[in-house]
Amino acid sequence: MKVPYTKGAIDDLPHPESGQKIYWFKERSGFGIRMTPSARSFIFEKRVAGTKRRVTVCKLPSEIDARFLKVAMRKASDLDSDFTNGIDPVAEARKAAAEAARQAEAMITLRDAFKRYADADKQKGAGKGRPKKPRTIRDIHAASERFKDWLDKPVTEITGDMVRQRYREIVAGADAARVKAGKAATGHSAQAELAMRYLRAAMNHVNKSSDDDTPIIRPKVIGHVGNLVPTTPRRKTRNISDGRIPEWVEAVKTGLDGREFGSVYRDALLFLLLTGARVSEVMGSAIDGYAPLTWADVDFESRKVTFRDTKNRSDHMLPMGEWLVAMMQNRKAASVSDVVFSDEAGRVPVNLRGGYDRIRDLTGIHATPHDLRRTFATVVARLDISEIKLKGLLNHIRVVDGEAAENESVEIADTTAGYVSVEVKDLREPMQRIEDYMLREAAEGAGGRAA
Repeated sequence: MKVPYTKGAIDDLPHPESGQKIYWFKERSGFGIRMTPSARSFIFEKRVAGTKRRVTVCKLPSEIDARFLKVAMRKASDLDSDFTNGIDPVAEARKAAAEAARQAEAMITLRDAFKRYADADKQKGAGKGRPKKPRTIRDIHAASERFKDWLDKPVTEITGDMVRQRYREIVAGADAARVKAGKAATGHSAQAELAMRYLRAAMNHVNKSSDDDTPIIRPKVIGHVGNLVPTTPRRKTRNISDGRIPEWVEAVKTGLDGREFGSVYRDALLFLLLTGARVSEVMGSAIDGYAPLTWADVDFESRKVTFRDTKNRSDHMLPMGEWLVAMMQNRKAASVSDVVFSDEAGRVPVNLRGGYDRIRDLTGIHATPHDLRRTFATVVARLDISEIKLKGLLNHIRVVDGEAAENESVEIADTTAGYVSVEVKDLREPMQRIEDYMLREAAEGAGGRAA
């Protein structure tokens, strides 16, 4: 239906009770008014490059006058001219919006880039598509603090020279701390490399999150960051030397008596040595989202222990050797708590530092919980236990979803996947050999017993 383009005719048009009603004006083809239950707008419609386009010219106020109608008609004429000349206002608007979004994205600060990366779900590996672990988020935050003075800068202002200089500064600070502690400078820093890994990850996340084909951050800059990161992360290698394992074991068995949490420290440290477990899987970590090991996770009948929701997002089952079973049974008999490593009052220590610091004072052997894990792995290699079983013992393999609890079966997550499977029963004999070796007599250990 066509209507005159006059104030009176427009004011007489009724509002529909629902939806919309369109009226076209007699004075210009394609120019009309859209009426809804509560509003009215001028619109223009015409084909451009074979596609019909309808755009809003302007919204109408409650009161209109001749001047308003004149300006609206001029806008409709301009649109008509653009359409005739092949200019698609919808495409142009989308292009402008995309450019505005790109400009806004280019202004994202490094602080927001780190936050977006931390908040994003995992993109690969075990747990893909799930939120990052609390420990990972803490590590990302700690890495961002290495760039504290950059956090409010747009990421596009960070240059390769800035990155290289910051890497040198972090390494220099680490070497200065080593020299102050009486150690030799190394010219590298695991913390510097970790900071660069997370900086690169945050930058890559900005680029991958953009719908634009042109990267927000120049790949060359990200490449400079990547060049500072070793292909394989540097790892600490400290462990208890083979000849001193019996000395350390004896000190743990006898040197913690009478101390607060002494029995907890003793049993937990020996448990860590004999299983190679991560301390968070045993003692729990509220800040990292790990629950402590409970008696529900210890199966005395099958002589195995289960670590829940481990670092690689799976449950991990291990058989226990004879000595470890006996130790756990004694602990269970005296336990007043569901938590395995709690004291006679049911208390759980915040960490095991009071235990391993005491052993260091007694023997000079400084062994943190992760040093015990490395010691375990070193002994496995010394006993010539296969690499596949080593991965199974250290939980460096992927548990088949939903099957582990029933079938005790895990699958190697490397190139052997699909060909080799390791069951908990396959690890029982190696675990007993490891236990026997770890608990050998001190005199025998001093003699450097061969594997």
